[in-house]
Amino acid sequence: MIICDLDKCTGCMLCYNLCPVNAITIKGDRYGFSIPEIDSVKCIKCNICKSKCPQNNDKNKFLMSKDVYAMWSKDTNLRMDSTSGGVFSGLAEAVIKAGGCVYGAAFDETFRVLHQRVDSLEGIDVFRGSKYVQSDIGDTYRQIKKDLQSDKWVLFSGTPCQVKALKEFLSIKYNKLLLVDIVCHGVPSPLVWEHYLYYIKEKYNADKIENVSFRNKDHAWSLYLMKIVFSSGIIYKANAVTDPFLLAFLNNFCLRKACHECKYTCLNREGDVTLGDFWGYVSDTYKFRNDEKGISLVIINTAEGADWLKKIESGYYYTRKDIEETLPSNGPLTKPSIHEEKRELFLDDFINEGFEYCLHKYLYPRERSKSYLIGMFINNKSYLLGKPGRKVYEKLRNLMKTYLRKD
Repeated sequence: MIICDLDKCTGCMLCYNLCPVNAITIKGDRYGFSIPEIDSVKCIKCNICKSKCPQNNDKNKFLMSKDVYAMWSKDTNLRMDSTSGGVFSGLAEAVIKAGGCVYGAAFDETFRVLHQRVDSLEGIDVFRGSKYVQSDIGDTYRQIKKDLQSDKWVLFSGTPCQVKALKEFLSIKYNKLLLVDIVCHGVPSPLVWEHYLYYIKEKYNADKIENVSFRNKDHAWSLYLMKIVFSSGIIYKANAVTDPFLLAFLNNFCLRKACHECKYTCLNREGDVTLGDFWGYVSDTYKFRNDEKGISLVIINTAEGADWLKKIESGYYYTRKDIEETLPSNGPLTKPSIHEEKRELFLDDFINEGFEYCLHKYLYPRERSKSYLIGMFINNKSYLLGKPGRKVYEKLRNLMKTYLRKD
């Protein structure tokens, strides 16, 4: 039995968690993406996996007016340890203080990404920082259902397709469930990530990795700086135009195929709260200027999301924004990542020739465009323009981006 077209499979693992006889296992396909495999002997042909698969069903429409904020923590250390402004940590802390637990993406000891559960304030640390690899959900949905049935508060954070899968698994609305989806560019292959780490270790003749940060802020939030710390004390740093994994990710060479037709890249969100980086943030005042320490884009999608944001707002600086301001620089809110025409060539070369071969053929260092650097500078200093000047600048900027896309 085929659950869904494998090219459309998101790897959400709903089918694995749903199967009443454990007839479904998850394996990696040729490129390392998780796909389901059905044991025909165990399968009772109940069809629940196929009927519940989100890729076989239309997306629900529940659009409401959006409250949008730019937010960042007043705790500078927390903010610097987070990818953007540290809002997820505030929500997680609030849920745990309410006696609940939190599920999110974390590294294991080999820096494989998987979903984990924590119920202590000290445990939240493992969730901080973006992980640009598809996480292994495992039996997370089953664990969450047990927690909810035990009358516990639960916060679940994941990609929109994972949030949708959890909702389908639960089937009914639980009042003690807070859902957070992320603004998602797409999920890269875990196999490419594994080979990248091996390449970096070999290059630096290092044995053990102590820490990985996809978005280190030592220099600036917007630089996309990969930082890897080895047990020997060696530190590797490279930015988005020089690090091979970030180049593969941001240039769409190794994203899951379904990501290029993602139906969740819209304002009809799956979570109570949507979190991301506030790219294109325009500073209104000196107090709310972009100081390059990270700014969270926070979109409130439900009344429940608004209630939880209210609980944490005292620990954050925040300013209300118009949803239209976020769209030009946050593509995944309106459209999927473009299918790179060399994606299949890259992945085939990766499998047949190895990561280092692809590094030289596809992932050679680039340079940041002058228009990007100038635009970032103007955004960060825009509070100097005054409100009328900022509005004129925003219109010109958005028109220019539209023109360049057509070009």
